[in-house]
Amino acid sequence: MKINILKSSLLLAAVAVSVAGCSNQSNDSDSWWHSSKNVDYLTPESADTIKYAQAGEALTIVDMSSKERDVVIDYRYFAASGRDCLRVHEQQQKQELVICQYDNKKWGVSRSFGVDGSAEGLQ
Repeated sequence: MKINILKSSLLLAAVAVSVAGCSNQSNDSDSWWHSSKNVDYLTPESADTIKYAQAGEALTIVDMSSKERDVVIDYRYFAASGRDCLRVHEQQQKQELVICQYDNKKWGVSRSFGVDGSAEGLQ
């Protein structure tokens, strides 16, 4: 009888430790692909150009680290987050990217996700 109580106690303790370990894992915003910390923000000039860009338009955009990208606008959309976004692709590398206006009112470039869920875009 005492052995069954001991086994039950040990099993209960193991389950409690497992559950506690899972609840302590946080969704650190740095680990999410489309958080504002994983975005290359555009220069004010490029942001102004993006605001009014239309599908099919070819543009050169520059981010704050002075990296230039030649992109073609595929389409505009509103993300589920409520952000104004554009799906674009780079002309030379054929990489799909997403450009969105973030909560800080800055426009930024981030990775696009493929149909299979794989991340494409910025390296």
